[in-house]
Amino acid sequence: MHCGKPLAGEEEEYCQDCGKHRSFIRQGRSVWLHRGKVPGAIYRFKYHNKRRYGKIFASEMERQFRNELKQWEIGLIIPVPLHASRKRRRGFNQAEIIADELSQLTGIPSRNDLLFRIRRTEPQKVLGENERRQNLLRLRPPDPEEQVIS
Repeated sequence: MHCGKPLAGEEEEYCQDCGKHRSFIRQGRSVWLHRGKVPGAIYRFKYHNKRRYGKIFASEMERQFRNELKQWEIGLIIPVPLHASRKRRRGFNQAEIIADELSQLTGIPSRNDLLFRIRRTEPQKVLGENERRQNLLRLRPPDPEEQVIS
């Protein structure tokens, strides 16, 4: 399993998406497939202030991946940050909630003061595949060797 999406067959190494493009993801897991009631629950969690869903999501993560979490010997859980303006608008960061809940369930410490989102980007959900890729490239810090001096 590469990114966590289901594979077409056991002989497949990559999902349809990962097979098309170079990916830096080494390994991924997903608790549920993004279908049925799952998309609605995630939407309500993020956009309708259903913070208690974070406890449910973290609990299911811990239940399904208990063995892997021990095997990987994870030292720290670091949630993906939101830009400050988006966090202010939403009132919370859903990744922080899940990270904190998972931390309580596993005993693995969680820190939300190590990574910061410094650029405001469009939400990935409103973008197509190519636009998402460009959006992520804008997040990359500039490479000094790529800079052109004029």
